[in-house]
Amino acid sequence: MCVCVDTSTGHLAGALGVPCWLALSTVSDWRWMRQREVTPWYRRHRLFRQREGGDWGEVFARMADELRVRAQERDGVGSVVVATAPAEVVDRLGILRIK
Repeated sequence: MCVCVDTSTGHLAGALGVPCWLALSTVSDWRWMRQREVTPWYRRHRLFRQREGGDWGEVFARMADELRVRAQERDGVGSVVVATAPAEVVDRLGILRIK
């Protein structure tokens, strides 16, 4: 599974048929439609949109909650830890603000 923001990574995952969770800002590209959690372009994508502009914490909290539920359903584990460099997260959020 791929988890990313609205970048070429999400489009590549869609083209390859890889399941993908895509974080979207309140003002996103037209391809992602409006007010939807799925897209007709990539059938294995799930869209997580900001409910308020600039509130990425809430978007990633929903993703984490969904991941926790799926992990628990799969093997009874209640928590998931994903290692990533803080600088990478800051970099991605900076790119989104520029868009």
